[in-house]
Amino acid sequence: MDYYEYARSRDLERLARQLDKHCDFKVLRRLPRPDELWLSPTPAKGPMVRLAVIDVETTGLDSKRARMIELAIVHLELDEVGNVIQLQPVTEQLEAPGVSLPSEVEALIGIEAQMLVEQRFYDRLIHNLLSVDVIVSHNATFDRAFMCTRFPRPC
Repeated sequence: MDYYEYARSRDLERLARQLDKHCDFKVLRRLPRPDELWLSPTPAKGPMVRLAVIDVETTGLDSKRARMIELAIVHLELDEVGNVIQLQPVTEQLEAPGVSLPSEVEALIGIEAQMLVEQRFYDRLIHNLLSVDVIVSHNATFDRAFMCTRFPRPC
């Protein structure tokens, strides 16, 4: 297994790779839990890079009209050669959008309207978690647009 690869079953991984080769499929793999990741047992001796990996869920695709309803942040530090030397547990927060949640969104992301009642992002905590060297996101253009709308100060 490579450092950044995770698969409990080689047979399943082989099947997933076969599906990935077909243009009609894209196989998603779950992220490993922190206890499944290898971490360097000693602190870095040289410079470190602090990263925040973010993911947002929203009520729609247009950042001017839709609202962000979930934000997940994983905070980690890498040494100068890219080894993970510190990994914090994921911080997940929900926020009531102030508009009705489309049923298509509920079905797609698994967040139901009643889960959002009276929920609010903790702005100060989020700003602290985003005070890093690099912010990483799978769909950065999309996520950044919503982040800048909801949290304009760091943008």
